[in-house]
Amino acid sequence: MKAHCAAFNCTLRRMIDTRKVGITFHRFPKDNGLNRKWEVALRREGFAASVESVLCSKHFKPDEFERAGEICRLRPGAIPSLFNFLAHLRRSRCKLWRVYTPLSVMVLAVGSMNDYKIGARVLSLEKKKRNAQVREKRAKTTIKALLKWCCVENSMNWKL
Repeated sequence: MKAHCAAFNCTLRRMIDTRKVGITFHRFPKDNGLNRKWEVALRREGFAASVESVLCSKHFKPDEFERAGEICRLRPGAIPSLFNFLAHLRRSRCKLWRVYTPLSVMVLAVGSMNDYKIGARVLSLEKKKRNAQVREKRAKTTIKALLKWCCVENSMNWKL
């Protein structure tokens, strides 16, 4: 399967044709802090980068690359900044943070290490909350199905 750019509204895929015109693809960093900054820069709600997630070179400034012959690498700490967002996502950054992003992203956007640790904890708690809600919904569905089965099979009274 060919890798495609994770940026909103970008249709580029990693193919021979794109390589010939000088477009390169770069995986998300392994460093969690930098990885999270890339995810925030994408402004895609609910997006979490996987091992295969990539961004094309169109989303980085030209000075963020180190070129040596045919090898093209991103400079350490490079963050994508060139995107084609919809009009409602182009608002000023302060308004965007207040209106469109969850608490965890707001905390991570500040940038200090202590804020990052707090943000990582908030992310962890948000994920645990979502997982608990999914488990609760699954348990309710299972219990209702069991009670319904008991009513049909054993002539039990159906009262919930």
